[in-house]
Amino acid sequence: MQCTNAAGNKPKSWPKLLEAAVTAINTKEARKAEIRRLIKSGDYLTACQVIRDAMGHHTFHTFLTHELLTPNYAPAPIHDTIIQLGSRIYATPNFDKIFENRAAALPNPPFLVKNYCDADVAAISKGSISAILKVHGTIDAPDRMIFTRTDYTMARNEFWRFYAVIESLSLTHTFLFIGCGLNDPDIKLIPEDHAFTHKWASPHYFVLEKRQYPASIIPAIQNNLNIVILEYDGGHGQLKPELDVLVLEINRRRAQIQLICLGEIHAELPRRTCISGVAAK
Repeated sequence: MQCTNAAGNKPKSWPKLLEAAVTAINTKEARKAEIRRLIKSGDYLTACQVIRDAMGHHTFHTFLTHELLTPNYAPAPIHDTIIQLGSRIYATPNFDKIFENRAAALPNPPFLVKNYCDADVAAISKGSISAILKVHGTIDAPDRMIFTRTDYTMARNEFWRFYAVIESLSLTHTFLFIGCGLNDPDIKLIPEDHAFTHKWASPHYFVLEKRQYPASIIPAIQNNLNIVILEYDGGHGQLKPELDVLVLEINRRRAQIQLICLGEIHAELPRRTCISGVAAK
């Protein structure tokens, strides 16, 4: 939502996107009022389901393309900062292509883009190839986008191998959740499953705006999901400066590790050359 296009417009939030969809539906006002009540209550998945059923698949896909792709949103500076964190694997629930397009444009190792429905998605779990996982699909394949309650249920049954990959990554990697809330079913399910199945595993980290949850219930959320909540203050605009500090710290630690590794290699050189039968000078 920090992106803008040439006209100065920003992508809509989920509630505002759904509100725009309700306005576009050719149906009775009473039905629109029912959908708006669902949106207001936060039941976005059911609202999405009703909206798509009312619009029809073709009109619904045309609407999403008009909202997500046609405006041609430019990446925000925070996208560069997130890429500079240097993670080998990124996962995004966004349908648009802003993040992967920006990653491809920067002088980084190439990113392999994989969708939850790709048969070879497990290939990203090993090796050194950088990857971007589209956990809800992409606007390029609208029929495969996970948008409604039915979509979630079908994806978890048909593409269970993808969720097995996510579970495996949650054990072998530390997840840092940026820019997403705990109200997304797929996002919440990752730490939820992890906490329930692997009670004593290391926690994951969730970056949230301060006061999003009352301070009194944060310990309960952290314990139930086995996460550490990292709060930032001053609105969404303050998130990038905080991440910039993290990038500096990561680069400093990486430089330290390189020096340590080089020191160990140099210390081993005389012994290794003697073992190989070459006289050490």
